[in-house]
This record gives sequence, structure tokens and C-alpha cells, in this order.
Amino acid sequence: MMSGLVSYSDSDEERSEEKTDKNPADIREGRNAKRCGSPEINTMTKRSKQCVLPLPDTIRSLFAEKSRPHQDDPENHGGRIRSFEHEEGSWATHIHIPYDHDPQFDNLVRELLLCLRPLDFKPMESFHVSLSRTVSLRHHWIQSLTDSLQAKARNLHKCYCEMLSVKLYTNDEKARTFVAVEVQSHPDVLRDYVQAVDICLQEFGLQKYYKDPSFHLSVGWCVGNALSDVTGAQRQQLQAVLDEHLHTDPDLKLIHVDQIRCKAGNKSFTFSLGT
Repeated sequence: MMSGLVSYSDSDEERSEEKTDKNPADIREGRNAKRCGSPEINTMTKRSKQCVLPLPDTIRSLFAEKSRPHQDDPENHGGRIRSFEHEEGSWATHIHIPYDHDPQFDNLVRELLLCLRPLDFKPMESFHVSLSRTVSLRHHWIQSLTDSLQAKARNLHKCYCEMLSVKLYTNDEKARTFVAVEVQSHPDVLRDYVQAVDICLQEFGLQKYYKDPSFHLSVGWCVGNALSDVTGAQRQQLQAVLDEHLHTDPDLKLIHVDQIRCKAGNKSFTFSLGT
């Protein structure tokens, strides 16, 4: 029965055996290894430290730009304020009828803006009749939206729009005021355009155009809500200037509409109307 017992050596005995069994030179080497680490490990550690190279500043700046929140400065674009917050991967998108202006129209714009002095109205960079609000579109939706608009455009009729009167508008945020020439189509084809555009935008859950839109060709803008700053006399003068130009140049009164355009960020897509 005693053979089943296991005999454990005393710890003091083990330490004494280690002292007597080991070579004194090995003991010295072991002590040095404890103090300094093994030569192979030290060499690998030095090499690994030497192989870690710092990232170039140009690469680090790329990641810094992505992590840094976008700061919108109105001073960079004439004091204009965004209709919605900038979002990475989303593009400001707008659908409209482009208007190719001529020198006669440029003269009309110049005289209309003179009527509004001393208010600081500036001419538009381009001229168009809006068919949608400005919406925020995800970049990967652009192709699908333009394909849908292309299909709708084939079934829309070309038309002529007539210039009627001068009106003043503000955007939804009341951050900008526009002076514009109201336009109308016969029959009311412009509403057919808006209905087709609304269907395309709804496919992506985007906001439709106004329920009862006032179609217009904006010619100038200023920062802020200036509606109350324009006097009755100035409004009468604006209309008189438009009437005079339309009487002198009857061709100026009509706008031929044969295409619509979608502008998404810095990309522009034009679609010819079918009939």
C-alpha cells in the first residue's frame, strides 16, 4: 500500500541540488541573461524598433481630413448659407430647365438690379426655371436617379414659356432674397414636368416640389430677407423695366423649352424632351 504514495522533494533540497549540479560558468551566464535578456531577443527587439518607420505627413493628413468635421464658411460663397448640413457622401442636387441667355437678356438683368439699389443684389451665375427643391442625394444614387429622369423626359412635351412679371422670393430658410421673372406655359406643361420629377425623387424618399409652385426665372439675389426693404416704387419700376424690354424685343418674351437638367454636386446631366 505504501507503494502508491508519491514522494515530493523538499524545496530546500531542490535548490541545493541545482547549486551542485550546475556549472559555475552556466550560473554566471544565466544571471547575465536575467539582467540583459538573451542576445537573440535583444537583437530582434532592436531590429523591430528600427523597422517601425513614421508615416509621411501627406498620408497622415488624409486621415486627419476625414476625421475632422466639415466647417461651412459662408464667406467662401458670397455669404450664402447651406439649405442643409454638409454630409460626407451626399451631393446637393437640383433639377431645372436651363435658360441660355443672350445680350438682350443680360441688359434686362442689369437694369432690374439697378432698380433695387442701394440693396446689394448680385446677378445669378446661371439662369434656370426650377422643377425641384435642392435635395441631398447619396452619391451611389446619382446614376439611378438620372436613369429615371431620362426615361421620364422621353415622354414629356417640349413647350414655350412666356415671361409675365417681376416678383421677389425668399428661400425656405429666409437666408436669401431673389428677384425673378415669373413665367407660364400654355398649356400648363410645367406642372407635368414637376409631376414627373416628383415621381423620380420619391423613389429615393426625397422631398417633392411645392404643391402650388410659382414658376420663375431668378435673375439676381442678395443675402438675408430683403422683401420688406424693397419699396412699392421700386416694385413698380421693376415691372416697367420688364414691360419695356418685352415690348422692344418681343422674341425675349418666349423661352423655348426642349430639355431639363439635373445638377448633382459638380456633375451636370441634360435630358432632351421627347415630343
